[in-house]
Amino acid sequence: MRALIILAGCILIASFTFNEGKQKGMYESNQLIDSKKLDGNNISAWFTNNGRFNYNTITSNSGFEWPTGSGMFLPYTSGIWLAGKFMSDTLVAITNFSTEFLPGYINSSGVPEGKDNPEFKIYKIIKGDTLSQDYINWPVSQGAYLDSLNKPFLPGIQTIFFSMTDGYPESHQYTNPMRAQVQVTSWCYGSVNDPVISNTIFSEFKIINKNPSAWIDAVISVWSDECSGAWLAIGCDTNLNLGYSYLEPDASPYGDNPPAHGFLLLQGPAKYTGNSSDTVSLYIPGKNKRRIRIGYKETGFSSFNMFQNASFPYGLPLAYNEIYMTMQGLRRTGESWINPLTSSATKFPFPGDPESGSGWYQSATMGYGNRRLLMNFGLLNFNPGDTQTIVVAQLVSQGINNLNSVTLLKQHSVYIKNVFENNFTTVSINETHSEVLPEGFSLFQNFPNPFNPNTNITFELRKSEYVTLKVYDISGKEIRTLINGIQTAGKQTITFDGSDLSSGIYLYKLTAGNFSETKKMILSK
Repeated sequence: MRALIILAGCILIASFTFNEGKQKGMYESNQLIDSKKLDGNNISAWFTNNGRFNYNTITSNSGFEWPTGSGMFLPYTSGIWLAGKFMSDTLVAITNFSTEFLPGYINSSGVPEGKDNPEFKIYKIIKGDTLSQDYINWPVSQGAYLDSLNKPFLPGIQTIFFSMTDGYPESHQYTNPMRAQVQVTSWCYGSVNDPVISNTIFSEFKIINKNPSAWIDAVISVWSDECSGAWLAIGCDTNLNLGYSYLEPDASPYGDNPPAHGFLLLQGPAKYTGNSSDTVSLYIPGKNKRRIRIGYKETGFSSFNMFQNASFPYGLPLAYNEIYMTMQGLRRTGESWINPLTSSATKFPFPGDPESGSGWYQSATMGYGNRRLLMNFGLLNFNPGDTQTIVVAQLVSQGINNLNSVTLLKQHSVYIKNVFENNFTTVSINETHSEVLPEGFSLFQNFPNPFNPNTNITFELRKSEYVTLKVYDISGKEIRTLINGIQTAGKQTITFDGSDLSSGIYLYKLTAGNFSETKKMILSK
């Protein structure tokens, strides 16, 4: 069987050079392929029901525009990779410049269905539009989420959903199908007085093993070609579970202070340990409470990888065994990455900090180029019918220069993790694009948080009112009065300078008429 697979793979590789090129996928023109944009905030990102995202199938070019409407783009194309051992074989299912996924699902007999069914399209719903066909026909039977009121899951301003599978043999170039079913839910928050949330989109990938046999030592990966130009450097932060890219100054359309883009793992797969002291708290879109699983431990960032166009040995893997090796943090040759500063083997290349110049970072050792990243989560055992879920955020941050953009991206990642761990309840969200006065009084979470030494505090007033805004230490002692007087209606932001204070937890309290609210903030020096 392996010989036939390799022969078929060689024929395909000889006929189609999409591994290292940037072409339209092999099967896109023959199936009911549907694409829609998630564009409710400063990010406009295309999603396609064959697994490709951040890619515009209409223009066959970059599909992650930032800021929305600017005509400037960051990632060229991205996708999910799966791999695992199946009996005596190794199976893979990947999306890069083509894809081994197609719309649909695996039925109870183990047969793929849906690639020619128009119901397996991209569903997109928008806040305030309950009359759209996608809202009315929200595909709950395909796995789309409902909220606590049994309405389509729409936490922010837009939600996208689609179901796909790698179960069709004709879509594979490397191995037989894994028979995975993947349900993808992505969402964003709109016009908010929050520069981090409005530059972030969220995606959940729910992966189900529909194979009658287990996948052993399986890996789930996020792959991304981070730009169409040769002006990129790649890095990772293992403490944050973050993979990112940053641009060479004055080389891209972004000019001398280009932004940084990152994939932030918010929820990794849950691995069974059988230990009652191990628990995981799983976010379930649409539900107010998390699912607690006892005897499981979350698997985070297991390895990281980088590819550089067609250059050997940094090019994309060309065979199933090379794919599986790179998903375990090895180079395509099977060799380990070696940290040149420590001379030690590592599964996490380029973990250093570019702005401070500490550690091993790519722009200092390899310069800039046409680069791709691969974030890996494993090794896992998937029994038949098992489900694993990962939740990732895509963030964009722009600082005073390209390296400072990386620093901001890391700070913003801490903020987004806090938002996620609190089920998105710590951020006040206003989903309207019009400049209307708030219906009530609101106090927002400060940003950034943690901060050093400055942070912004924002509040909203329904009408002009006498306002006090004060800062207290954790014991309740008042240490600063920021506002004490009449304030006009609308949104207002004030900067708090904590340069003369010690690190720790502080409280800020807004009082406006009969309204009063207190929030915590963290000063970290």
